[in-house]
Amino acid sequence: LAVWIVYGIGVLAVSHLLGARTTLQHFYAGTSYACLPFLLLALTIIPCLGGLAAIVAFVWAFIVYLRAVQFVAGFDFGRAFLSVIAPGALAGLLALLGIGASLLSALRWAVF
Repeated sequence: LAVWIVYGIGVLAVSHLLGARTTLQHFYAGTSYACLPFLLLALTIIPCLGGLAAIVAFVWAFIVYLRAVQFVAGFDFGRAFLSVIAPGALAGLLALLGIGASLLSALRWAVF
């Protein structure tokens, strides 16, 4: 739930930069339906079916989230896709920079 809320703020911020005029309440109301496919994660305890159910749940949730952003923001597919991907890409880049800085600092201390 926390990931959906925090990531949603990032998606909404990018959406507003791309020209969306939706409110936070409407955005969360529309994108909340993307959590429904995660009910399939209850099947992950089944040995052979669990992995497939998890993959289907994540792909289905991504598609529902993308369509919800497209509908709520009034975007075409391209701008909705950019709105959904950009916050994750930025978070990944910042994490990579943080890990790199930590490793560089650890190597620097290991040399001295």
